[in-house]
Amino acid sequence: MIIVDQIWRQDREKLEFEKDEDRITDLLLASSLLALPTAIKEFDDYMMGKIDNIQRLVVGLNIISPTLSNIQTDDIDIAYRARVEDAIKRGARVTNREEFLKVSSTKEPVKNGIVRSSKYHVNKMFNGILALAIIKKAEKRLEQGVAGREIFKEAVNTIETRYKSPIYWEIVANASASRAYHYGLVKGAQGAGFSRVIFKAILDKRTSEICKKLNGKSWLISDVVQQYEQVAISNDPESIKALTPWIAADDYDALSDIQMVQAGVIAPPRHAHCRSTLVIDRL
Repeated sequence: MIIVDQIWRQDREKLEFEKDEDRITDLLLASSLLALPTAIKEFDDYMMGKIDNIQRLVVGLNIISPTLSNIQTDDIDIAYRARVEDAIKRGARVTNREEFLKVSSTKEPVKNGIVRSSKYHVNKMFNGILALAIIKKAEKRLEQGVAGREIFKEAVNTIETRYKSPIYWEIVANASASRAYHYGLVKGAQGAGFSRVIFKAILDKRTSEICKKLNGKSWLISDVVQQYEQVAISNDPESIKALTPWIAADDYDALSDIQMVQAGVIAPPRHAHCRSTLVIDRL
């Protein structure tokens, strides 16, 4: 009964974590929409309403990159940190260790690292995904002989459509809220003297093959804490790929439990829009 009650309690807390995810999504979406008019004007001023060659397009995208990549203003930054703080507290509340987290030497660095990581991924979304998609489409349209003004309109439409879509920001928000919540959970559990956690997937039609494979696996809390702290404290967001990579479901088949720990693939989120959580093993 204790384990059942614990699972139920964390399911309820998971709903609270999802609320933080929603709030972070709203913050990122609002800040991106504020940046859009300025970025579109900068793009139009440079391109003069048409795209005649790829070289000029690349320069134009580079010009607006700071505007669309650095959307977290000081006000948004403060609000974002507050949401991350709330998620950490909710995780720690599972073991009533909120006070322990207040004096933890790693809480603030972890919080700062989560916010820093989100900024990196916002930047990657424009430069690594959106800009490349615009360039690829423009190349094809130029080959088809489409007028430069029409290609420009299509590029602007792509920017506006993608930046107005919450889907973009939900991925960043999910990773931030999940890491914050679960860090609070395992750090608090560690302070309360627990030693292991169980990976718990939400099993329904949306469950990923990755989370199905991990469901029910048990990990040392110290290993999970180390993973979250290494990821958050890292000054190089690119290193996150190495510290906790998002690998394909089939790749898990070749890994033993020990190798999964070493690879950093044991704690949520394990993929975009991951809903899995961790349950304290009280036995």
